[in-house]
Amino acid sequence: MTATFEAKKEALFSLFKNCKTVEEKYQKIIDMGRAQKRLQQDEKNEKNQVVGCQNTMYLVATHEKGALFFRTESDALISAGLAQILVDLYSGEFPETILKNPPTFMKEIGLLETLTPGRANGFSAIYDRMKEEAFTALQNMGSNERFDDQDKGVEGKRAN
Repeated sequence: MTATFEAKKEALFSLFKNCKTVEEKYQKIIDMGRAQKRLQQDEKNEKNQVVGCQNTMYLVATHEKGALFFRTESDALISAGLAQILVDLYSGEFPETILKNPPTFMKEIGLLETLTPGRANGFSAIYDRMKEEAFTALQNMGSNERFDDQDKGVEGKRAN
């Protein structure tokens, strides 16, 4: 697990730790959904659509210096917020980090049990797509690319 991944995970814990009620947790998720940046119209296509979400959800992945960067958009605020949690955590990380660190933190911060089955399935579908992108990136890696926390070229990107 990388230091940046741990820091992002801790930031998510901090964001939700003072939420005492389910309503407060959902308000944070909705706020995250409202803050989500929109995708370009041409990115909203069948290839980028996440299958398994009850609302329309798109996920776009890009690769840079061995790391993956994600952007999402949904037509529902809660779905958008849940996706943003995953984007905030996994964007800028190496494929190995994404594959080795499933979003078990959702249970730890008390969000998993608040999700309806449909939302939980959608959340899992988004992470599954991120894993697919990570597997693809690993398969396409050149022998000269490294999965090394010390790679200064990626470290700055991951902090965003």
